[in-house]
Formats: sequence, C-alpha cells, structure tokens
Amino acid sequence: MLSLARSQRAQLEHNMEIWKDFCQTMDKVRCVLARSQYTDEPVTSLAGLHFDILKITHDLNDIQNQQAEIDLLNERGRDITRQADHSNRQNVEKQLSNINREWNDLLSGLESRRDTLTKLAQHWD
Repeated sequence: MLSLARSQRAQLEHNMEIWKDFCQTMDKVRCVLARSQYTDEPVTSLAGLHFDILKITHDLNDIQNQQAEIDLLNERGRDITRQADHSNRQNVEKQLSNINREWNDLLSGLESRRDTLTKLAQHWD
C-alpha cells in the first residue's frame, strides 16, 4: 500500500512538472510572438526599404531560432493530453491550436512581407 502511494505521488509530481514546464514554455512562446509583431511603416527611400527587409529577415531568423520552444510546447501538450480528462484535454488542445496558428501566421506574414518588399526593392533599383 505504501509503495502504491509513493508511486502515485511520484506520478503526480511528474505530471505537475510537465504542467509547470508547459505553462512556462507557453509564456516564452507568447513573448516571442509579442516581440515579433511587425508594423508596416511608410518607406520613402530605397535605403529605408532595404532596412525594412533586413529588419524582417532578422525577426524571421529570431522566430526560427525559437522553433524549439514551440516544439517543446507541443510535446508537453501531448504529454498532458494523454493523461487529461476530456474537458482539460480539449482546453489544452485549443490553447495549442491557437498558439500554433499564431506562430504559423506570424511566420507566413513576415515571409510574405519580406518577399513583397524584396520584389519592390528589385523594381526600385
């Protein structure tokens, strides 16, 4: 009986660590998303256009370097959903779906902006 209680306690502590890691990683991913929001500003020169392209490229590289965070978040989410009840599983899956959509939208949006500005710069030359 005592060994069963110890085993259950160890499992609960392990699950708590996974949840804690999930929450911390979610916060990190949200920070990456928040600091990577790009606002278009009017460009009046070719140099300004090239600066914007470099800025977007830097943001893209930063986000891609943080890919491990979103991968870890998804892994922890899978760990949680395997053991969660129906309601909590749906909640975690919804959170993961939303954050992954935001991540992918940010990446594709920045790539699209960079490509558009690059074409404009080539045309401007």
